Amino acid sequence: LADRGRIFDLLEKLLGGTPAEVLNAFAAIHKDGGEPGQLLADLADAVHLVTRYKALGGDAGNEGVPAEDKRRAASLAARLSMPLLARAWQLLLKGIEEAGKAPDPLAAAEMVLIRIAYVADLPPPDEIIKALGGAGQV
Repeated sequence: LADRGRIFDLLEKLLGGTPAEVLNAFAAIHKDGGEPGQLLADLADAVHLVTRYKALGGDAGNEGVPAEDKRRAASLAARLSMPLLARAWQLLLKGIEEAGKAPDPLAAAEMVLIRIAYVADLPPPDEIIKALGGAGQV
């Protein structure tokens, strides 16, 4: 398993919409022995923890989670939107599956990270609908 601090660093870059930084950080973890599919799974675990903090606040019920992970998760939860966390979760779950089936798991994992990094700066669907003039208009 990758160092949790590095996973949270990667997650911050990923959800900050900085693809070049994401790929460089991912490459560094991979170079140090991180397996692509496991790194995606570690990111999904971190997204889950952050989402629990977003939904439950300080009452996230994360016994056994190191204090530093709790601090990082709470900090990210305060800054990130629930729609962004939900999109990241879905893309990571799909990406874990893709990386497991791909002939080149590293390339598949990188593509997942690129997709998430570019989706991170998209507005939520309700804002897109408002920008397009509202729902129900045909």
